[in-house]
Amino acid sequence: MSINAFIKTIARFSFLTPEQGSANSTSAATAKEVRQNAEKYKGKFLVPVGKVEIPSIVAEDDRLVKGLWENTIIEVNRKLIDGDLPPLETW
Repeated sequence: MSINAFIKTIARFSFLTPEQGSANSTSAATAKEVRQNAEKYKGKFLVPVGKVEIPSIVAEDDRLVKGLWENTIIEVNRKLIDGDLPPLETW
């Protein structure tokens, strides 16, 4: 078995399909429970599918969150500018 085949096999059992990955966001956007109890879900961390949980300590660190956002903006803007599209705004 080649290394690529090995990695693909592990990935198939470790990662979600795009459909599976979108289930949580789709649920949050469309569920009656969320719409009827908006305050319960507002700003909360959801795990599949649609369950409220406490986020990791890292996600609660504003400095780290801002750093992730700033790095994401830099990388996304590189792609946008290469495609002659307007860049995203900063934090």
